[in-house]
Amino acid sequence: MPNGNQNFSDTVAIVNGGTRGIGREIAIQLADAGARVVITGRTKHQGEKTLAQLHSNGSGDALFVQMDATKEAEIIALHEKVAATFGGFDFAVNNLGVEDTPLGTIDESSEAVFDHCVSIKAKSAFLGMKHQVLHFKEAQKPGAIVNMSSMIGLGGHANVPAYTAANGAVQALTKSVAMEVADMGIRVNCVCPSAIDDSPMLHRFTGGRDGSDTGDEGVVEGEHYKGYLDQAHVTYPMKKLTTVGEVAGTVMFLLSPAASAITGHLLPVDGGFVVNLSR
Repeated sequence: MPNGNQNFSDTVAIVNGGTRGIGREIAIQLADAGARVVITGRTKHQGEKTLAQLHSNGSGDALFVQMDATKEAEIIALHEKVAATFGGFDFAVNNLGVEDTPLGTIDESSEAVFDHCVSIKAKSAFLGMKHQVLHFKEAQKPGAIVNMSSMIGLGGHANVPAYTAANGAVQALTKSVAMEVADMGIRVNCVCPSAIDDSPMLHRFTGGRDGSDTGDEGVVEGEHYKGYLDQAHVTYPMKKLTTVGEVAGTVMFLLSPAASAITGHLLPVDGGFVVNLSR
């Protein structure tokens, strides 16, 4: 649920990868707090569904742009469209990512899998931040950027070498860019969630389908999904998986004035998983 104390009225936010899962929830919470929201993604039917949901919630000026955030020309075109429609933007979230498919050890992994993971996760964050920072500099105004990563990347996890590398790259990029622009009033932070309950990625990861290939978004639960939930009650200190609402609420905090002195931070939202030395 959004924090009723946060007010994003008279602001514009771009959520790259805002058509489903965490990105959709971030867009909804921003809109509910008064922001004009632009969501982007490659899957048209999911973007249109999220846009319809935003409109039904009263965000009539929300915008969906179907695009590929790993293409610099498309990022530039997006910003031109947002400038023409809203006069610019104040906040940006970079929320793309895929895992190793199939899962496997480093010696089983392929160049194609590595390139795919790093392009979708790290390259999209690099290009997003490049042009988001350029926008804030040219407008001579402060801004806030949040990159979505994963707790995988803060530690080590077997059988996902490309996904781990991609998330580690996003975390390093976050710290580097944050230091470059800190004195300009531009803040850059990174949220690092655990597995998310009932999320498209977790369904895909546990052998199901994420709904991107069907017009009705028919998520199919994988054979290992229930087992993963059972394991979470043992291995996660809070005895549960994180929800999309909890992750989106963290993003809202980092974008808000309440986090005005926070930049270059990698914030796990993982129920205590990463710091747990007891297991």
